[in-house]
Amino acid sequence: NTFPDKGPVFILGPSGCGKTTLLSCLSGLINFEGEVIVNNTNLKTLNEYELSKFRLENIGFVFQDYKLFESQDIYSNIIFPYESIYIDTYKNKKNKVIDLLEIVKLKKSLKTKVNKLSGGEKQRVAVARSLINNPSLVICDEPTGNLDESNSIEIMELLKSIAKKALVILVSHNHELTHKYVDVIYTLEDGVVDDKEIIKTRQNTKGILLKKNKGRIKKPNLNYLFILRHVINKIKQKKYRSLVSASMMGLGLM
Repeated sequence: NTFPDKGPVFILGPSGCGKTTLLSCLSGLINFEGEVIVNNTNLKTLNEYELSKFRLENIGFVFQDYKLFESQDIYSNIIFPYESIYIDTYKNKKNKVIDLLEIVKLKKSLKTKVNKLSGGEKQRVAVARSLINNPSLVICDEPTGNLDESNSIEIMELLKSIAKKALVILVSHNHELTHKYVDVIYTLEDGVVDDKEIIKTRQNTKGILLKKNKGRIKKPNLNYLFILRHVINKIKQKKYRSLVSASMMGLGLM
């Protein structure tokens, strides 16, 4: 089966039919039989390092439970994938994040901690993060699963506008809402694509404008300053637990 180059695509099927497994195969997160070709690249031929690099450069992810660093601020969460493969000035990175926050319509300070946000705001941060490296494929696993109806509609509107520039593949239990925003529906049955339905676009949604990344590409690796900040914030969050753990470790060493 072949997916279109861009547009919103819906994977439909009962629980346990393999929808999430299919998404994991498309992003190279699990081993699979056969071939998966994304952007003319056969994922089967890539090793773990090459797969990680490919995901960072080509694929954005939006999850039901956000997968954000709760103790970090909005800026750190969104810029994290960018800093993993680009060397750039703080000014350029800040402007990039601000542009994305405008796209997802989130009016919050860059320094606002994620654990202070509502569910809808967290999902907007997750959508912004998925776009930071200008992906050609955005994978969404239950993006509205933890949201109320109002926020669900706004997130689907966002994904629809993103799909003007990239391929957006969605898995959702909210069939009625998702059906209103997609162009193609694939029905999955026991791990096999059983049906394909093409829907005429009903929404005259305006596409988003993503600015080109100005950074210099580097060898992909984790940002050590980010890790240090994350550890310090975790210690601050759980001061007493950290103090007791450090004390017990000290006693054990003595």
